[in-house]
Amino acid sequence: MADRDDGRRRSWAPQVEVLREVLRDPAKAEGSASASPRRQPILDPYIGKTFEGIAVVTPDGRFRLYTDGLERITGYAAHEIGSMAELGKILVPDPDIHERQLRAYEQAVGQRESDEQLVQIVNRHGERRWLRIRVYKSNEDTLIHALDVTALHTLRTSTPHSAEHYQAVIENLGVGIYSLSDPAEGKVGYLNQTAKRILGIPDDIDELEFSSFMLYESPEDRVALLRALMADGFTRSRTVRAETTLLRYDDRRPVPIRLNITASYDDDGRMTRVDGSFEDLTERKRFEAQRREQELLVSTLFEDTAVGVVVGTLDGHFLAANPAYCTMIGYREDELLGRDAAEFVMPELRGQGQRVLDDAAAAGGLVTSFETNYQHKNGQPIPARIIATAVRNDRGEIVAGIGLVEPLK
Repeated sequence: MADRDDGRRRSWAPQVEVLREVLRDPAKAEGSASASPRRQPILDPYIGKTFEGIAVVTPDGRFRLYTDGLERITGYAAHEIGSMAELGKILVPDPDIHERQLRAYEQAVGQRESDEQLVQIVNRHGERRWLRIRVYKSNEDTLIHALDVTALHTLRTSTPHSAEHYQAVIENLGVGIYSLSDPAEGKVGYLNQTAKRILGIPDDIDELEFSSFMLYESPEDRVALLRALMADGFTRSRTVRAETTLLRYDDRRPVPIRLNITASYDDDGRMTRVDGSFEDLTERKRFEAQRREQELLVSTLFEDTAVGVVVGTLDGHFLAANPAYCTMIGYREDELLGRDAAEFVMPELRGQGQRVLDDAAAAGGLVTSFETNYQHKNGQPIPARIIATAVRNDRGEIVAGIGLVEPLK
């Protein structure tokens, strides 16, 4: 173990002196490091595995993303349910509980990040499960992170059990659990199985004789977290929550995580121990990056194209108009939004475009084209060809229309 870690140990050893200064140079009493908790393979029948699930919900309540983990938690696949509201009614049959949890969810929607909620459900198999829910705002969509904590909740509300039972639960939680027995050197005292999986720690390392310092991508993050733990005067314990990036032990691949860190202190205010938990944010970060790329692409196509682009409701009212379209007819976008598109067509042709779109929709067509004469703000006619495309939801219903408008010279 020592031979394998020598190169990595040298990479963080120079930081130890800086960290000792932050920690007020705590003395290391011989034998003070606590022994690593014993691994317990015993699981009672009621302590099932925990699952983590993520859903992304559109403004109209439909699912844009529904992960396999959420399907394992609920027992329902995405194609079996139409919306978030329908899923809520299925999972919470008690109307009073459903109404209370629905109000909590509606209050959380729209927040950048909601407070954590404990939600009770009954899944497809009739099992009563407890979920830890957090809601995030992702542009117009809502991201829901669900962690099944039934095992932990059962233990907290039932008759006290032995240390072996609690150890079994910790080993199988869906979040990483860790302990540092020597904060000054970042020496790891314990990692549960989830933490090892997230960080690429092999199971054959029985004694974790390495420093957590080697896992931080940024040394500055380490120092900032320790300074936060030492702030605000004397206390017996202090908890800090933060996001950072750790490097996997096996392949040094970066993993974005959210940390919950609790530090313990002695009578002299010296940090003697650090315990905490962390969640892998890789899937959430990947989704956010994909959304940003998609939005950039759509924004570029919408804003910079030389062809007019408009988005409208089913009854023909403007939802958006790009600069090329606004220049073509002489109106600003804010002068168009919410108004009937027919108002900006020459009077003798008003109603023609909506009839063409209605006929195409009735025939099941997704794309149709026609010519019309727009009326410029100065009153002049602007001959143009429109290619209209229907926007459908997951159930195949038309919810909006997009038009490409090309002036005819």
